[in-house]
Amino acid sequence: QIEQLRKTEKDLHAQIKELELNISKKEFRIVTVEGQLDEERTKLNNMVPKEEHEALRDELRHSEARYKELEEQYAAKQKDYLNIVETYSKRVGQTLSAREEMRPLTPRPTWRCCRGLV
Repeated sequence: QIEQLRKTEKDLHAQIKELELNISKKEFRIVTVEGQLDEERTKLNNMVPKEEHEALRDELRHSEARYKELEEQYAAKQKDYLNIVETYSKRVGQTLSAREEMRPLTPRPTWRCCRGLV
C-alpha cells in the first residue's frame, strides 16, 4: 500500500509539474497577445478617422476633376491663341518658321523722338 501511495504521489507531482508548465506557457501567451494588442491600439490611435479619410478622398476627387477641367480650358485657350497668331501672321504676311527667329506680333516702337538719348 505504501508503494501504491508513493506511485500516486509521484504521478500527482508529475501532473502538477505539467500543469505548472502549461500555466507558464499560457501566461507567456497572454503577455505576448497583450503586447500585440497594445501595438494595434497604438496604430489605431495614429490612424486618421474613417470619416475624415472619406472627406479627404472626396476633396481629392473634386480637385482632380477641377484640374482636368482647367487643363482642357488651357488647351482650348492655347489652340485659340495659335489660331489668332496664325491668322495675324497671314494678314501681316509674316511666315512662321521654326528656323527663323520669331519677331513679336506687336509693332516695334520707333525711337526717332528720342534723338539718340536712349
